[in-house]
Amino acid sequence: MKTGLESLTSLSIQHCNLTSIPSKSFASLDQLKQLKINSFIDGNESRFLEIREDAIPENLELIDLSFNNMKSFPPTISCDLPHLNLLILSNNRIDSVDKLGFFKIDLNLNENKENEDKRDINLHENQNIVEIEGLNKYNKSFETETKLTEKSNATEILSAKAVRLNNINSNIYTPCFRSLRSLSLNENDIKELPSGSFNTLSQLEYLYLAKNDVRNLSSQAFFGLFNLQVLDLSGNLITFIGRDTFSKCHLLEKLYLNNNSISMLSNDIFDRLSELQILDLSFNNLTMDDSHEETFSGLRRLVILNLSHNKIPTLFSSVFKDLTSLQKLDISYNDLAFIEENIFTRMYNLYELDLSNNKIESLSSTSFAGLVGLNILNLSRNSLTNLHSNILHQSSNLKQILLSNNNFEELPSAVQNLSFLNYLDMSQNKILTLEFYDFKRLSNLHIFNLSSNLLKNISKSTFNSLQSLMVLDLSDNNIESIKEGSLDSIKDLKVLKLFSK
Repeated sequence: MKTGLESLTSLSIQHCNLTSIPSKSFASLDQLKQLKINSFIDGNESRFLEIREDAIPENLELIDLSFNNMKSFPPTISCDLPHLNLLILSNNRIDSVDKLGFFKIDLNLNENKENEDKRDINLHENQNIVEIEGLNKYNKSFETETKLTEKSNATEILSAKAVRLNNINSNIYTPCFRSLRSLSLNENDIKELPSGSFNTLSQLEYLYLAKNDVRNLSSQAFFGLFNLQVLDLSGNLITFIGRDTFSKCHLLEKLYLNNNSISMLSNDIFDRLSELQILDLSFNNLTMDDSHEETFSGLRRLVILNLSHNKIPTLFSSVFKDLTSLQKLDISYNDLAFIEENIFTRMYNLYELDLSNNKIESLSSTSFAGLVGLNILNLSRNSLTNLHSNILHQSSNLKQILLSNNNFEELPSAVQNLSFLNYLDMSQNKILTLEFYDFKRLSNLHIFNLSSNLLKNISKSTFNSLQSLMVLDLSDNNIESIKEGSLDSIKDLKVLKLFSK
């Protein structure tokens, strides 16, 4: 029966509170390539979207079934989608990857006796359990659970638990989702990733597992994902990662491990990830003691490293020695009190360095040696009282410096020679006067924040040389007088803040 929609290539069904997709629902849509069904079922756990056999067209390239309260992806459908590239199952109630039908096992229940040593099936009629025995020479542990649709002359599609598929004879299992490039399982209830969880998905490039309940992560969980480029494990309960966990993911470019409870990393955990460009380890419990000196060795293509919101007390000189391509390093919100000299020496491509919200009291003249490409430096919310006059002499291209919420009583002389500087934040310090500071070289300064200090008087010559200044914040000081004509030379001034709380 013709529907007039035979040429439809994309279909989106949203906010319909669906609970069932009957068989052959889209049978007439031969050209359909993209299917999105997002029911947004209410909070009732007993209601979820059920997809019947033969409901999904086999020519689909994209399936989005997020927000459907689903507990599994029907295994009878999984192997009938040879062209599927993108599968989105986020925001459901899937609690195990074993329920996603990543492979099928073909069992002929009437096979000749000569093959019984390979596939001896014991049917427990009352338990709906299929036990496959005699496979021990192919696989050490093999458990399957399914409801039997037929007990003879049938091909069963079973979902396997704790199975090492690489050890199973190819006559017994067939990989499904052979064309799958991207799989999203964000915000489900997955609690563990056992060995071989995804090893039939050999073409997979993007795997998203954020915001689940993953606590147990097998060191062989990602075995077989030789083409994986992006892996997101953020927002889980992971405390430990084995040394070989990513050893086969040679093409990995982006790895997100943030918002877990990781306290320690082995020295060689990333040593085979030569293509890695982004590594996010923020919001964990890392301490990074001297046993971690080789943790980032070999990551010569790494561009972004986020170590913020951990418990790192110190940084040792060799920890970043191979990060020659790094452009952004965030170590904010840690317990840093000490930074070894010359720790950043080989990071000549670093563009942004964030050391804010730590406990740093002092820095040596070589603390930032080698940072010739540095543009943004954030040292706010520490316990600094001064900066060595030569600490920034190799970072002459600096454009932004944030030194707020420290204990400076005067502007550090290290800043006065930065001719490219356009943003300087010295707020929330204890600066008493600007009378003896030379601003002549700060000809490109556009924004100058001096709020919440102890300034009392602004003389006529204080800001004379800051002719490019556009925003000047002097709020919440103890200013008693501003000499007439003090701001006359600042022709481009757009914002002046003088209010007090």
